[in-house]
Amino acid sequence: TGLRVIKTHLPTTSVPYSPDAVYVTVIRDPKDVLVSAYYFALGLLGIRHKVSPEQWLDLCLDKLLLVNRWAEHTAGFWAWRDRPNVFVRTFYQLKADRTGAICEIARTMGVELSEAEFDAVAERSSFPYMKAHESQFAPPNSPLRPSQSPAQMIRSGKAGESREWMTGDIRSRLDTVFRRELKLIGSDFPYDEHFGERSSEKSSSGS
Repeated sequence: TGLRVIKTHLPTTSVPYSPDAVYVTVIRDPKDVLVSAYYFALGLLGIRHKVSPEQWLDLCLDKLLLVNRWAEHTAGFWAWRDRPNVFVRTFYQLKADRTGAICEIARTMGVELSEAEFDAVAERSSFPYMKAHESQFAPPNSPLRPSQSPAQMIRSGKAGESREWMTGDIRSRLDTVFRRELKLIGSDFPYDEHFGERSSEKSSSGS
């Protein structure tokens, strides 16, 4: 097809927009993002063995680590969602219907997949395949990273894992913080519909 892929975590304010490009965006429950970042980002920096999960969550709540970035990223791409060349889904939605998502993304890209190509995409987007090929996704080795604190890029593949990692009180406090940040930006992203406690519990049980 001649199509090429650029992967980025940058918000829309830093991503050039073109009607000739296709934008595929996955919005993840920010509480799960904080869990993932604990293993990946702190592992990448080589300091995870020095920071407990409790200390990490305190930093995220007190210093708003990653909070502003998540809200900015979510608000920007959510505002683009109705453009014909933009595909926006939550991680929960992708987990619930990966086959449907592959078909929708292909349509958005204007690509027709043969049965063999579809099967290859389905296989390579599965957690077992990515976990088995984790080295292809891993960042470069860093001299700052001790062997006992590795960066984990492909870790669990779960949706809603914050429920196993945080108390209900912490989850509720984080929900309040993320709602506030979205409101400050002026975003109409329906946070509670996708990531509120009832929504997260329902999505987790079905994933």
